Amino acid sequence: MQGQSIVICVVYDTVCWAFEPLQSIVESHLIGHKAGQQSGDVIVALKNLSLAITASYFVGQSLDKVLQSIREFMFKIRNHKIFLAHAMLIHSQIMVFRDGPDAACLDKGLPSENDIPADVRSGPSFSSWEKVHHLTRAFQFRQMFDVTLHIGGTVYLKTTGVCK
Repeated sequence: MQGQSIVICVVYDTVCWAFEPLQSIVESHLIGHKAGQQSGDVIVALKNLSLAITASYFVGQSLDKVLQSIREFMFKIRNHKIFLAHAMLIHSQIMVFRDGPDAACLDKGLPSENDIPADVRSGPSFSSWEKVHHLTRAFQFRQMFDVTLHIGGTVYLKTTGVCK
């Protein structure tokens, strides 16, 4: 069981998402989370949990259920900041979808997108995710000026649902 967690994490995150139903991806990552906990591999267990929550968001699970999972996850990972940035983005996105463009800061006690350190923002993976989230918000709320700025890739605006 020692390697099961890392195998699930890598294989389902890089390969299986392309041909497996996303619902089964969620279940597999939850199995990987449990296996990682049982084997003592905390980092891979948390990565599997993060991927399970992200997949459940994309599967179309109830936003309330995903929001509850992400809140529990964010409280759980306070000592493991490497997972916090993507969790914050999904959390803010759900808040904006549910409660409007200025809702990203409504959750007291949880960090917001503004709390993401600049060094994390500079990473290519996070940068791509951040652009997708802000483009989605700009289209949803018909903020076409923001859309053109995000497509250009050079300007980061904090006016599309991010705490001011």
